[in-house]
Amino acid sequence: MSYGLRKSSFFVFIVATIIILLLIFFAIQGWLSPLKNILWQILKPLAKAFFWLEQKIFKAINVFTALKDLIKENNNLRQENLSLWQQVASLKEAERENKLLRQRLLFENDGKKTLMVKVIGASQQAGQYLLVDKGFINGLNKGDWVVSADNFLIGYLDEVEEQVSKVILLSNSDSAINAVTQDSRASGIIKGRHGLGLALEMIPINKELQLGETVLALGKEASGGKNLAVGKVKEIIEKENELFKSALIEPAIDWSALEEVFILK
Repeated sequence: MSYGLRKSSFFVFIVATIIILLLIFFAIQGWLSPLKNILWQILKPLAKAFFWLEQKIFKAINVFTALKDLIKENNNLRQENLSLWQQVASLKEAERENKLLRQRLLFENDGKKTLMVKVIGASQQAGQYLLVDKGFINGLNKGDWVVSADNFLIGYLDEVEEQVSKVILLSNSDSAINAVTQDSRASGIIKGRHGLGLALEMIPINKELQLGETVLALGKEASGGKNLAVGKVKEIIEKENELFKSALIEPAIDWSALEEVFILK
């Protein structure tokens, strides 16, 4: 730093010190009061403006903070509502399954075990087959009968894999089950009508059927030897010069609405 610059800085320092001392002296003597009043009158509107702006900013910050907290609280409430909704849905499903199981207990077949399974799929053409969520690791076997909770026969297991099985419905065109009518004791074979319904075929022509009587699938080992209801006779079909007649059956169960079924093991 040059000598001239140091001398200039020292001079400025001396001048500033003298001015400060003079201002202090003038303030003690009260000579600066008129000047302070004038400056205050000039700066007062500006001070009010700054104060007003400060209050607005403070309020805006408070509103923003409150809004942020409200959004957070709403999100928390939404998550809690979703959780409660899920819990209620799960409880309703559990209650529904428990109701089915309680209903099923009324129809146990001579100590034969039954297993409730969930329907997880179906054929594109209605009334052909269902897929259920259990397989041979659960003790299921091909040929096991499949019933509703109230013990109406709906089909049998046709393909059994490790964790999934295929249920052939009675309305499947490949299905054929020996059967008898409950009142007239007319025997025949329940055949599927391409997923569109059921028919009892090969009924001896001399057997008199009654409209509305129950059709029973003849029992086998899986059912504990008991005959299981399938539906009711809704129409009798006879043709001249035929040795057998047939009847259309109204199924007891709407198979398209099934969500759980039971396997007779």
